[in-house]
Amino acid sequence: MPPMRLGLLVLLLALAHSIVGQELRDPIQTRNHRAISLMFLRMPLGRLPDSTQAKGEWSIDLTIANDLRRIGFLDEDAELDRISIGRRWSLGADREVWLEVPILARGSGFLDELIDWWHRNVLRWTDPARDFTPPRRSTIALAGEYSFGSASGLGDVTIGATQAFGPRLSASAALKLPTGDPSRLLGSGSFDAGLSVDYRAPIVRRWSLHAQVGLVAQGAATRLPSTRGLVDQEALAVIYARNSRDTWIFQWQSERSPIVTGVSGADATHRLITIGYRRRLSDRETLELFFSEDRDLFNGAFPEGANIGPDFTGGIRYRVRF
Repeated sequence: MPPMRLGLLVLLLALAHSIVGQELRDPIQTRNHRAISLMFLRMPLGRLPDSTQAKGEWSIDLTIANDLRRIGFLDEDAELDRISIGRRWSLGADREVWLEVPILARGSGFLDELIDWWHRNVLRWTDPARDFTPPRRSTIALAGEYSFGSASGLGDVTIGATQAFGPRLSASAALKLPTGDPSRLLGSGSFDAGLSVDYRAPIVRRWSLHAQVGLVAQGAATRLPSTRGLVDQEALAVIYARNSRDTWIFQWQSERSPIVTGVSGADATHRLITIGYRRRLSDRETLELFFSEDRDLFNGAFPEGANIGPDFTGGIRYRVRF
């Protein structure tokens, strides 16, 4: 495992030893980590502003995503590490502003053989594209349009605000700044803006539902073709608070493809299933673990449930309020 990745995992787990708390009924803050999709704004699943009147929150997460997509003239085969540093400022019991700073590292990775094992032994099938593709490649390419190799650096920074309207409803707005280098596929090279509405409702004791609809206006990418002007988002999470410390989350997310390549296997709606676990460890700190699956979960037979995304996405997040 690369030293940066290993060091961050050790740091997060070391911080976790003192942890036990925050709001248990939040969804998992993750998104589709297809390399092209990460270049554009996607509205995060909204959280209610902190009713405890904490001044704010710091968060750090590491997400690892391995993707292979070889269809016609399209060749996407890489592993991506994304470190996201988040900061939230409370503006009272019903309003907050927030900032996300991503750092990206795209390369050949180490998960190819593990994913092959997962397909054969757990999902009970094999992926023809993986069967005939050498492991440890790093390329994002569409013939005649673009070609990117390994790269690392600052991604596109996002700033946003959330307003609550009671204990169940909130609305968020965000702006993505073109701070990443588009020539190395670290950013789109343009501004994006988005709006979303989130609704929360109890189901039965310990169970709750979180739903989101959102819309993002994408600026034309400088190094990618045929950027979609508008992209819709939808999400649904079922949340089970097992006790005062432990929460399990089952989550579905959907969004349109960010660009049009002419390849149906990349331009269809992107959908993922995520399973997450949150440990409430103190009244100010939490630790989260999660993983996401794409269409491989159903061998492509249920695209409404899971469709286009990385073959594997896994992450760990630490949050602390102050």
